[in-house]
Amino acid sequence: MIDKSLLQIPVLVVSCDKYADLWDPFFKIFRNKWPDCTSQIYLGTNFKQFDNPDVETIAIGEDLNWASNVHKMLDAINSSHVIIFLEDFLITENIDNNYILKLVEIAFREDVGCLRLAAGLPLAFPPSAPVEGYPGIGTIDKEQKYRVSAQVAIWKVETLRKVLIDGMNAWEFEDIGTYLSKRLNEPFWGLYAPGIVYSQCVEKGKWKPEGLEICREAGVEIQSEARDAFTPQEMEVYFHDVDKKAHSALEIQTGIKHFKTGHKSKGFRKIYALLKITPFNFRLWGILFTGFLYPSLFDKIINTKFEKRISLLLNK
Repeated sequence: MIDKSLLQIPVLVVSCDKYADLWDPFFKIFRNKWPDCTSQIYLGTNFKQFDNPDVETIAIGEDLNWASNVHKMLDAINSSHVIIFLEDFLITENIDNNYILKLVEIAFREDVGCLRLAAGLPLAFPPSAPVEGYPGIGTIDKEQKYRVSAQVAIWKVETLRKVLIDGMNAWEFEDIGTYLSKRLNEPFWGLYAPGIVYSQCVEKGKWKPEGLEICREAGVEIQSEARDAFTPQEMEVYFHDVDKKAHSALEIQTGIKHFKTGHKSKGFRKIYALLKITPFNFRLWGILFTGFLYPSLFDKIINTKFEKRISLLLNK
């Protein structure tokens, strides 16, 4: 039987001082959309304090790098599990606190390393297969891209530390962390429908129009002088390119998976469809060549690439 007091795991909002203008909008909207959240809420900063009685600031000092910062924040939290947010994730729908507690209980019971609460986002692909006995929850396959991500999730702290190498930025955390997660025994699970619905409201340091609208509708003022904002037209162009890249990455991943499992015709169709769009993409031609002749090389190539990157981080 699980001690119910353990289910009140803390919420850690990972941030830094250069995003201080987002703290007030984030927490006002957080409290409005999740009024019955009884978890201790922490905000990770560098030197600045946030004046809010509901929030405990963890000021870690100098901004070293994303992974090292998170390690220091976790050092200050006495908990086996934590729910991770970023400060630009503005919640857009009311949160069912009882459902979140149920998911926390499942994570404890099944010793889940990470239970992703986001779904349907560019970095939160659908789970690979349903988990028997838990409707709405699925496994995240070890080969799935962004198995590890900075999206909102229930993390076992021990597991999170295993995929956090000092020196990594947030993007490397998702990329290298996903590779490192393959070595772990604890399961990684995700939801088919989001448990927490939010919008990442800042991109490349600038407000998205959607973020400004969320704040306006919530009656929350922002410090407009603190950062620039995309125009709707700029945002449309930017995300058209992002969506194309995300679709291409997923198709490549699927094509390689087909080749590795012996389904060469399926792998060919996936990669050839991309080649028709970019016929001079030498990487795609290389995937076709490797897939037909030496599919066993895919894992060796990927492993070599990541091991070099990990070695560089460890030897900094």
